[in-house]
Amino acid sequence: MPAHQLQDLSPATIFVIDDDHAVRDALTVLLETEGYAVATFNSAARFLKTYRHQGPSCLVVEVDLPEMDGSELAGALVARGIELPVVLMSGQLRNRRLERGLPNGVVAILEKPFGDRELLERVAYALDRSPVAAPPSNDSYVGLRK
Repeated sequence: MPAHQLQDLSPATIFVIDDDHAVRDALTVLLETEGYAVATFNSAARFLKTYRHQGPSCLVVEVDLPEMDGSELAGALVARGIELPVVLMSGQLRNRRLERGLPNGVVAILEKPFGDRELLERVAYALDRSPVAAPPSNDSYVGLRK
């Protein structure tokens, strides 16, 4: 049985936030195939309005969202005292500088396009809050918080 299902025998919930419907659909199919429960949102504001703690969970969120971006959402969660590990994803990471490291609450960053295995490793890492044994050597690996 996967580690993400050991605590209460119910699947962990992965919250996916992206303004691109196709991305939300693709991630939902992948994550549900792996046994996760998935809830999707097209904006950070919509997520914040409806979020309720549901046991083991993490957030996979696009960095470049209109109104409130993924980094700002991570900060808003921390400010509200919500301990929800965040995996950021973006197609624009090579143009961004993470001078101050990862924002609070962010445990991993992925650059689009990324592979299924990469996403699943980051989600498992976020759910377990433990370091990944060996991060992939692929260019899309950007970082994991230790």
